[in-house]
Amino acid sequence: MKPVLALMCAVLVPIAASAQPSPPFRHMVGRSISGHMEIDAGARTTADTATLTFVAPDDGPTLTVEFLSRYELQAGRAGIVARTPPAVVDIVVSQHPMDEEMPQATLRANGEPVPLVTRFRSARAVVSTITFDQFVSLANAATLVEHAFDCELEFTPPQLMMLKSTAERWAGR
Repeated sequence: MKPVLALMCAVLVPIAASAQPSPPFRHMVGRSISGHMEIDAGARTTADTATLTFVAPDDGPTLTVEFLSRYELQAGRAGIVARTPPAVVDIVVSQHPMDEEMPQATLRANGEPVPLVTRFRSARAVVSTITFDQFVSLANAATLVEHAFDCELEFTPPQLMMLKSTAERWAGR
């Protein structure tokens, strides 16, 4: 009887564990959009970042979704645009706890203080790399919801418009 009981336990335990409902995702709607561009004029390249911020309504952690690319530059009708679209786009999702403090940093050049604007790079971050064509498909989506850190991040229409505009700029349009 002992072997049968052990077999029943081995079969029932995984079934019982898988039957447990998973906790619901915390739903967060996008709150803000921003961008950052670092231009290397000598190399005629740029590192371009579009950042979307999601704030928890229940004082939970803030999450950011950054879309990062690098591309060669050319002057276009709309200002600086990509000469050729980037091959890939990195997506960085970071979780920023509520008690996260802005780090203090100072810099001195020849003894004179240089103003710095610091930002914290959270250790709780995940990075994915997608093709530029996949990014264009995301940017043209009517709705976009990402799941990360047990949160459901719902992109707002203004955030989607910014992503579409970013995709067009990175495509050289």
